[in-house]
Amino acid sequence: MKLIGRNYTSEIKKISSIVNDQNRINFLLTLGMLSRLVFLILFSQSIGAIAQWSWVNPLPQGNTIHDVQFVNTSTGFAVGDGGTILKTIDGGYTWNRMENSCMESLNSV
Repeated sequence: MKLIGRNYTSEIKKISSIVNDQNRINFLLTLGMLSRLVFLILFSQSIGAIAQWSWVNPLPQGNTIHDVQFVNTSTGFAVGDGGTILKTIDGGYTWNRMENSCMESLNSV
């Protein structure tokens, strides 16, 4: 391109190169921000899932369970530390702690 006897082609190419470089930089910055945003969304949802977790059955009794045995499809027993004995009569959906004076760890039913 010539304007008033001067060739501006090299200047136009330089400006074009600078604009292209700036566009690439903007694209990479945007991509980086998007990846951070996606990470934050996924992370916040996983925190929410953890916060909603709660004990269901058996209610917390605080002792490690070492063995579980079912005598039929609905009745079962679980034993563990501190003399823990739990019984279910509904296939394991709910568990009830049985009275036991033994405080020793029970390792098998």
